[in-house]
Amino acid sequence: MNIFKLVLIIIFIIVNYNNGNIILALNDPSKEVDCGDISGSSNQFFSVFNLAKQITISTPFTSTIAGASISTPKTSSNINQSCEYYNSKNTVINAQKTTLGDQTKDIINSLSVQHYLLFNGSVTVSKGSNINISCNDLNNNECFKTNILDLSGKLLISNKLSNVNVQSDINISKTGILTTSSSSSLDSYPTQPKITSQNNINNNGGTIQVNQPLSITTKLLNINSNGIFNINAFSSINSPIDIKGSSQLNVNYESNIASDLNVYDNSIVKVQNIKLDNEKSSFNSNGANTISVTNFLSNGLLNINQSNVQVKSMFNMGSSSVVNILNNGGFFSNNNINISGSFNMENGFFSSYIGDFLLKDNSVFTTKSSNININSAFSSHGDSLFENNNCNNFAILSLDFKMNDNSKLKFGNCKEIQIESISSVLSNNAEFHILQKSKVMANSPFTLNDQSKLLINENSQH
Repeated sequence: MNIFKLVLIIIFIIVNYNNGNIILALNDPSKEVDCGDISGSSNQFFSVFNLAKQITISTPFTSTIAGASISTPKTSSNINQSCEYYNSKNTVINAQKTTLGDQTKDIINSLSVQHYLLFNGSVTVSKGSNINISCNDLNNNECFKTNILDLSGKLLISNKLSNVNVQSDINISKTGILTTSSSSSLDSYPTQPKITSQNNINNNGGTIQVNQPLSITTKLLNINSNGIFNINAFSSINSPIDIKGSSQLNVNYESNIASDLNVYDNSIVKVQNIKLDNEKSSFNSNGANTISVTNFLSNGLLNINQSNVQVKSMFNMGSSSVVNILNNGGFFSNNNINISGSFNMENGFFSSYIGDFLLKDNSVFTTKSSNININSAFSSHGDSLFENNNCNNFAILSLDFKMNDNSKLKFGNCKEIQIESISSVLSNNAEFHILQKSKVMANSPFTLNDQSKLLINENSQH
């Protein structure tokens, strides 16, 4: 008979990403942690670190008989209270998995991160539970660090020192919320808290709400499955953003999006200001999406496929910018349009209301099988080209129609072209071409100055 007890020792390796060391430790059983300070568990090792304690308070049932109060403990009522956890000093928890709360048992708990807190492993925040990050100090510019963060509850960024570093993914479920405080404690930038995911941030139907300045850095920010991303304060987004699955992006404050913004699948984007900094930046919308922008400044690439874009105030294109609108995509502007670079439309819709429509030097605007309605003062300059082929409908309705400086306006196979203006003037070698079975109707004569030309093909009419 074996005089020794059978002892099962499971050895696992925990890689400490904070300093690159490999720690070899015994796999202790899971631990249900008592409410309060978790710092006493620092540098110990667990398979599961369970922050799912619940306080139950028994209240005796009291009845009154003939004026006397009688307590009956056997029929006492139990009241469950949430458990509050915190760390009183810098803390390192070595556990394969840490759980906060327990949705299956309706246990809702909270964790207040007051000093640097490292979880060597994954962290799961259950529905209703929350982590409040409000560090008083930083460790290597970090406040809260873990390998994987799964949010079905809430993660709240409360102050400027609340930097979050996740070594892999941040996953936000339908009930998950990642948000910043709405107080003034964060309200100054460039000093702002940072959320960093070394892989992706996946918002799968949950909510990301930025109420105070925040910097987000990740490989890809995914907003999926009716997810919501609300930006109500200055934000720096240092990654591509994918909006899909009927999700929403609402940007109500000037923000920097340093990479690509991609929209798919009946999603909605409402933005006060969009700025594409350079030719490497792009905004891509594919599918029946609705894009609403107050001001749009582009030096990059705008691709609109089957989507509608509405610009409420100003649309400015830089010389390196490109716009492509395809397959029943629509572009609607309620104010000034300044076009440089290249604007291409096929099987699309273009409408502008009030303000100015300006084709700048060397710009190229080409349309094919599209509907064009310009209710703005029209002017073209500096070798610009506005070429229209197989027009379905084309109308310029404005007070002034001016072409200058070698600019060209061409129509080919356009059945009906309507130009209504108080004056129509071509100057400085500007050219108006009516080609290939096209018909132009104008309510006022064209004035040709400085060797400008009105060229009409034999199969066309003016």
